[in-house]
Amino acid sequence: MTSRQENPARDLAEVDRIKSNFLSIVSHELRTPLNFITGFASILEDEVAGPLNPQQREYIGKILLGADRLLDMVNDLLDMNRMLAGRFALEPLPVDFGALARELVESQTGAARQKNLLLDLQLEASLPELAWLDPLRIAQVMRHLIANAVKFTPEHGAVQVRCFAEPARDGQEALLVTQVSDTGYGIDPEDVPALFLAFRQLDMSATREAGGLGLGLPISKEIVEAHGGAIGVISEKGKGSTFWFTLPLRDCAADAEEDLGA
Repeated sequence: MTSRQENPARDLAEVDRIKSNFLSIVSHELRTPLNFITGFASILEDEVAGPLNPQQREYIGKILLGADRLLDMVNDLLDMNRMLAGRFALEPLPVDFGALARELVESQTGAARQKNLLLDLQLEASLPELAWLDPLRIAQVMRHLIANAVKFTPEHGAVQVRCFAEPARDGQEALLVTQVSDTGYGIDPEDVPALFLAFRQLDMSATREAGGLGLGLPISKEIVEAHGGAIGVISEKGKGSTFWFTLPLRDCAADAEEDLGA
């Protein structure tokens, strides 16, 4: 019997290690040329090298958009690699969740305006002043959900982001709830489970040009569940979707004391 047959667990661990190293090296190496492309295209866009005509400005905008999408893919690969390797960790802080939501919605106003979309934010009075969470990771989740809603909603549609708190009841803890609703293409119920699986994409010909690796929602699921929350979607084909996630609404002062004492 060969050593490979005698040590299948060791061989699988070695394969995982090689795969993890490969993803890490490739992702980091891709960052350098992408940063060059983005940097020099931004210089041209700012007309440092001279004025641009409308066609040149359009071309540069497409270069920057393509580079941003590639960089998002690289970041998703790095995040998924960290999660698979067990190196994913949260850094929670007391966060003004309303301000965070406003910032992320505002970051998508340009993309929404290009498609003549109504992009609306509703911050309900039930929201607390502060929430205990990792601001960079939750921003990553919200950015992905809002950007997807804008990307997959046809022109003259609408995207609404709603944030509110649900009080504790029936033995359940209080929750911070975020809903991102759109008037987009909608999703068949049988396709919903695949949305949160890594490297799985729906065959939506109307939106295929958006590209991506299918990692945004799986990564969002990992982030939300690491916070002790849940994520999901309510959708109907042809009538739009509402993606939602919940986070436990904990006492910031108590959590801060516990974190400092750890």
